[in-house]
Amino acid sequence: WADAHTERIEAADLNGQNRRTLVTPVQHPYGLTLLGSHIYWTDWQSRSIQRADKNTGANTITVRANLPGLMDIQAVDRDRPLGFNKCARRNGGCTHLCLPRPNGTSCACPTGIQLKGDGRSCEDSPETYLLFSNRVSVRRISLDTSDHTDVHVSVPELHNVISLDYDSVDGKLYYTDVTLDVIRRANLDGSGMETVISQGLKTTDGLAVDWVARNMYWTDTGRNTIEVARLDGTCRKVLVNNSLDEPRAIAVFPSKGFLFWTDWGHIAKIERSHLDGSDRKVLINTDLGWPNGLTLDYDTRRIYWVDAHLDRIESSDLNGKLRQVLVSPVSHPFALTQQDRWIYWTDWQTKSIQRVDKHTGRNKETVLANVEGLMDIIVVSPHRQTGKAFLLIRRKTPKLAFHSVGLLITGMECHLLVKNNTSFF
Repeated sequence: WADAHTERIEAADLNGQNRRTLVTPVQHPYGLTLLGSHIYWTDWQSRSIQRADKNTGANTITVRANLPGLMDIQAVDRDRPLGFNKCARRNGGCTHLCLPRPNGTSCACPTGIQLKGDGRSCEDSPETYLLFSNRVSVRRISLDTSDHTDVHVSVPELHNVISLDYDSVDGKLYYTDVTLDVIRRANLDGSGMETVISQGLKTTDGLAVDWVARNMYWTDTGRNTIEVARLDGTCRKVLVNNSLDEPRAIAVFPSKGFLFWTDWGHIAKIERSHLDGSDRKVLINTDLGWPNGLTLDYDTRRIYWVDAHLDRIESSDLNGKLRQVLVSPVSHPFALTQQDRWIYWTDWQTKSIQRVDKHTGRNKETVLANVEGLMDIIVVSPHRQTGKAFLLIRRKTPKLAFHSVGLLITGMECHLLVKNNTSFF
């Protein structure tokens, strides 16, 4: 190996033993390779390729000089046998990665995906994972493994992605892009992208999917509206267009028939209505600064939000009561989500994703650091989006269907429900 700080080239056996210095001093070595009885290296300071005897380090010569911008160097020896490939036959029996070992091979899966019990095959994707946006990309962090390395989701044509949500029924990711002024969806692996809303949008900061009734809701802080449409973008309707200043985060609770949203305008507040926009109520409008992110804990039936002005994370029950501060201070939180005992959030100032225990606010951890432009974050989990549909009768004319408190509906197209307390538009 070449060490540009100690200015020497060294060698050791494969166990790190019998270490010795071959060449010293060398000016600023960078790339290093072996060919025959010689070692070759690139040098930034002398702008040259050098050579020496690989056993003694003697007989140093300049192979080529005056080469600015030198980086790596590799030797190609067409006469040398390649060796035996242990993974050549049927990829070593592995469905994904076959990795050679001294006494055989082992199978491995892509980052964040667990190996099945057979020790050879992998799941198609993680079961539970975080999805987050940082304007120009959507990335995934598996919660199935202890490795929290982020993996890019290959969604094309991302310009300024703000808000995310997903639909567990069809396996779709939904997102807003405020540069293109569109709402789009794609498969959870990033393929099959399509635009569902392409007109009449200004700044869609918040997005929520009702996976039961098959509708999506969004906030538009540029138009000061909350709108709803079917998941394919049809049957679009403005639900709320008054007494909104800076609406941002939005969340649905299908089994309760509730819609929640934050407003960080002149009078900051957190509001709730039925999913058809009726029975609108201000839940919290005191001791708030910039309530940015909002998420729901469907198990404990609590609201969690981040306040980027008061630098804290708080929670309350679904009526805005039993309010408590979970974490304070936090630097500049933007979005948050919940999974199991954890609250996860994105932070603009620390450029990181953090988490704490949702019950105590303790055990704070950094999940991912050094990420520019962090925006929304959600959890994809088979345990998060649950609910069943009641009996439906298909209706010929397209309409939006909503469910009220205690009533669940679903609709692949547009339906009439054999049940009271259901709203149609």
